[in-house]
Amino acid sequence: KLVALSGRASIYRRVMNQPKAAEAELRKALAIDDFDTRTIRNLLDLGSGIAPEERAVLLTRFVGGEIPPLDRMRALLELAEARRAIGDDANAESALVEAASFNPEPWMFEHVRTAVSNNSEAFARVLSKAVMRAHEQGRSIDPSNPGGKMADGKRSIHRTSNPSHRRGDSRRRARDAGRD
Repeated sequence: KLVALSGRASIYRRVMNQPKAAEAELRKALAIDDFDTRTIRNLLDLGSGIAPEERAVLLTRFVGGEIPPLDRMRALLELAEARRAIGDDANAESALVEAASFNPEPWMFEHVRTAVSNNSEAFARVLSKAVMRAHEQGRSIDPSNPGGKMADGKRSIHRTSNPSHRRGDSRRRARDAGRD
């Protein structure tokens, strides 16, 4: 039933250009399973009609679901923005910590710096918690590492997800996938 509702929503949205009808179908699907990541993502992608508080709730459910690490990281960054927009700075910071613990690349730290409005104290707090969180998860990160490598030698999520790093033959891609 979820698949049928999502399929109809997709047709309403993409083929018939009826976002309200698509939203109605997705809300029916959400009533069946309020943690279905596909339904949540599709509803969030509609954009309009979702109150900021509901957006934050949906993103919280989404990041708690079974999703690929890169999608989780992006959703955590989106969640941090959504939480900050509704004045929930503590949970916004928690989402930033989680996102930064996934990816030790310099661009992530710059994103964190921007998200905390260049507040040095908040930036240091988020980075220290991110390093601690990564360590708890068995990943060791070094914010001063410009190469994007984790201390265990594995590449970060950003580097392996970047299409420019996926060029080459299938054997190399398979080998790299086994390392990450």
